[in-house]
Amino acid sequence: MDSMILSIFNVESFISIISVAVIIALIAFYISKRAGSSFGIINKLINIIFSSKEFHSDRINDIWHEREDIERFNALFNTRAANFNHIIAFNEWIKKYDLDLKSITNLGLFFDIKRKKIKKSPWYVISVFVGLTLFFFSISSFSLILTVSSSALIKLNKFDDVGWLWINSERAYAAQNPFKEGYEWRITKDSCKRDNNADVKLPKDFVDTICASFVEKEALDFFAELISNQNKMLFPTIMLVAFTIYIFSASNQAVLANLAREVVRNNIVAYRRNRKTKYIESVFISSNSKAG
Repeated sequence: MDSMILSIFNVESFISIISVAVIIALIAFYISKRAGSSFGIINKLINIIFSSKEFHSDRINDIWHEREDIERFNALFNTRAANFNHIIAFNEWIKKYDLDLKSITNLGLFFDIKRKKIKKSPWYVISVFVGLTLFFFSISSFSLILTVSSSALIKLNKFDDVGWLWINSERAYAAQNPFKEGYEWRITKDSCKRDNNADVKLPKDFVDTICASFVEKEALDFFAELISNQNKMLFPTIMLVAFTIYIFSASNQAVLANLAREVVRNNIVAYRRNRKTKYIESVFISSNSKAG
């Protein structure tokens, strides 16, 4: 009985369940963030519970359908419209100044649909967010490599000059630093058996230590435990990747918002100049017709 419980409620299964739950929660958060509220998600749950039954009152149904349309519009166009008037006024504003609907709706929280204003972000703030994006991208990439790797990443203090290396029960090879040029080397269990490591430009003591680790049970168990611990980093890695994507999205939207502000301003100025020119032309034509 105990063995059955352990096989069902093991750590790996628990981590898998938590990972799936977090992914579902992130999807729900993304949908509610785009729509500006959790109405759409709650509405789907209510529809499942009550078999998509409508209200008995037609007036309540009208309110419900109106709210569904508004939330659907917000989710599709990434806006925060509170009522139909905001949506209609927004559409008229887009047409009036000949604006690109896609570029405006990509701004997310940086666009206020009620006031039809685009928030401006200082470039030094954007630079900080870009720096954070690059920082977390580097960490998440490294964490992802550890998670999917079938080798343990270690460093032998006795051979500090050799640097970091990847090792498992079959092979060991250099962990290359992407920002620093280093010497590539590889030692395999087979090459140790055939004593075929003469071409490897490494200290003989180091090569002997690596070859010995391929047959020592204590070393093999240690590597297996390290690899297992690395692979269990899947959940925090997913969270880290999700946070990195969020930071990147916020940085990208801030840049797009500043660029869109200039486009909107230029289109509004062009519209007013064109309207003023047409007004002057109409006055001139009118005065000439009266003089004639």
